[in-house]
Amino acid sequence: MRRHMNAVRDYLAAKGWRAYVVTVPSDAVVPYLLISPEWTGDYDPDVSGLSDDFTGRFQVTAVAGSVDAALAFGDTVRAYLSPRNGWSRVPVEGFAADICWAGFDIADVDRDITGTALNNHRAFAKHTFHLNSRSLT
Repeated sequence: MRRHMNAVRDYLAAKGWRAYVVTVPSDAVVPYLLISPEWTGDYDPDVSGLSDDFTGRFQVTAVAGSVDAALAFGDTVRAYLSPRNGWSRVPVEGFAADICWAGFDIADVDRDITGTALNNHRAFAKHTFHLNSRSLT
């Protein structure tokens, strides 16, 4: 799944959006996107990739300076990754990787972290996506 999340990151970065996988650097500037597996047990940083077909779910968290901005950013990203909430293909070397929006999870303010650029708490909006991947080899 790591390879796929990296591919989603690159796909979003090509659109001009800052995106990170699993961890965010302390100096990250909002807005940005965090891509992570739905369950942390799904992510193994020592695995370089998968050789078989698999189905899973991942989350994209849009982080911004306000809840309204995070909601708008998250909705824009959702529409890009899953037009009309349908299936789309993300380029992943060696795989046919299709994703589809699974649902909206939450929007809130992270009261534990204060963003230095805006001197306020970062807001976030989280969406979950289905991932169906078939090996092409």
